[in-house]
Amino acid sequence: MPQPPLFQSLDDHETLRELVRYLREGLYVTDAQGHLLDASPAFLEMVGAAAVDDIAGRPFEDLLVDPAPRRAAIGSAARAGAVRELELTLLRADGERRTVLDTVVQRRDDQGRAFFHGILLDVTAFRALEARLRESVTRDALTGAFNRRQLDAIGREMERDAGGGWGCLYVDIDCFGAYQVSHGQEAGDGVLVRMARFLMRHVRADEPVVRLGDDEFVVILRGATDQRTERVARRLQLTALRTAPVPFSLGWAVREGSEGIDALVGRAAAAKVSVRVVERVSDARGQVEEELV
Repeated sequence: MPQPPLFQSLDDHETLRELVRYLREGLYVTDAQGHLLDASPAFLEMVGAAAVDDIAGRPFEDLLVDPAPRRAAIGSAARAGAVRELELTLLRADGERRTVLDTVVQRRDDQGRAFFHGILLDVTAFRALEARLRESVTRDALTGAFNRRQLDAIGREMERDAGGGWGCLYVDIDCFGAYQVSHGQEAGDGVLVRMARFLMRHVRADEPVVRLGDDEFVVILRGATDQRTERVARRLQLTALRTAPVPFSLGWAVREGSEGIDALVGRAAAAKVSVRVVERVSDARGQVEEELV
């Protein structure tokens, strides 16, 4: 049966080369030891190389942030013949990272030598979009703090970390309801935004600030001891004397045994003490500073 025109045209090597030039996917070939032999223009762009000579002979693994998953997958490909859509992180020559899906097939030439033919699909933009979408689901739209959904995720993390150390700070804005009645919702929203920013500015990036309700926030401390949790709370008290937007109540607690997130937050809320930020007196500040020493 004669080949249709499409397949006849693809037998032309020049046609294939021309097609490869315009593919956005990166094609490459390595020998059995994983050294790069040839690559398409899209592959060169992904890894930050100007020409094939810049990468020829280099191990493919040298281009990866973590080569272990691909090393294991290539071992499987040698037995099964193929690897499909393995997610990897490339480290370009300029330091930029790209997330790619790697599909590899093993082929042998007439002399029985093994080669690996692969194709990379750059999914960096898609992964970044997924991350933004996930974050939008777990962020409070008004304040930018995390929301209850993120706290639930932290609770599940705590369940897997049975007996691990966790600390919690509980923050409740004083007289917020009365303030909102007197000044209006827009002014109240402004207070919430400033309070969230105050908390996020004065705790570490790995200490998530979560908005619980209208005027309640919690800060979760992973791997925290009693001493560290109290130290962070005292630091927040001292900072509040100078820069907090409004008075608030602050409580803290440290996980007991395999306690869950709701119980931990409840104990922190029950331990609240008032933190004043107006009409401050020097001896009050001195007392907090003394407790921090």
